[in-house]
Amino acid sequence: MARFDGRLMAAGRQASTGGLADKRQTLSTQVYIDTTATANDTYYFGKLAKGAIITGGRIYSGRLASGTCPSSCCVELALGVDQILKNASGTTFSVASLTSGLGHFGPINYATSTSSNPNTNMHVEGYTAPLGGLLLTNGPLTVTADNTNVFATLVTAAGNGSGISGYLNLDIDFITGTYS
Repeated sequence: MARFDGRLMAAGRQASTGGLADKRQTLSTQVYIDTTATANDTYYFGKLAKGAIITGGRIYSGRLASGTCPSSCCVELALGVDQILKNASGTTFSVASLTSGLGHFGPINYATSTSSNPNTNMHVEGYTAPLGGLLLTNGPLTVTADNTNVFATLVTAAGNGSGISGYLNLDIDFITGTYS
């Protein structure tokens, strides 16, 4: 398992915040995934400050794999955070439940349009999806600890050498909270 940091994860980098309470912002960043990506690799996008209220967002990319059959060209990933979050009613969610707290995406089939894919998960040109997971079922979610990392874990990498280097992009919409 390897760790890859995006530009907002540099040593000493502060959490993404504008400093004003109740200000709507977007953490927009990307990580580079190359052809050596394997299952359980972790890609860190950035940090959120304590009190930030995550309201939505999306994940998107160009093609990260190629191939002509679903079994050789799928990518699957889980998007989460590494600190406890809580919803509006005060219910907290453990770190273990938040490894895919912002969504589980895939398998994303990047097959060609002539593929015999029986599923509706084919994305020939790239992939885009709104954030989901606990955010969808229990959101909005409030960050409870400073420097909360947002990361994606590769569950399944492109098989049979069909990986393509490219960028995985993330936009997280949040409202700057107040410290308590």
